[in-house]
Amino acid sequence: MDTLSELPPFALVVFGATLAVIFAVRHLSILQGQKSAPTADKEGGGGRILGAVINSKKADELIAAVGRLGTRLAENTRALDANTTAVSSAEREIDEARTDIRELNREIAKSGK
Repeated sequence: MDTLSELPPFALVVFGATLAVIFAVRHLSILQGQKSAPTADKEGGGGRILGAVINSKKADELIAAVGRLGTRLAENTRALDANTTAVSSAEREIDEARTDIRELNREIAKSGK
């Protein structure tokens, strides 16, 4: 606490205001949580659950869709690998053709002399 007394007055005011805001937000959130707490059922006496109920059929459909997505991703990866191999092969063929054309040009230049 000795270090707080060494701060300038403006810094102390900002520090105090920050603490006040933190405690106010905490207090208001607690009050808001108490206001929105679920009420007990009249019949069962238990708490009421709010929210979406997931249908097991829909959950199974979602799991199947994710499985199909994984399969499609694997297929696309294989296709992409094949495409990459084909592009690499085409690049090699283009380089070889370029070399052949250069050699042909040299031969033509030599025969013309």
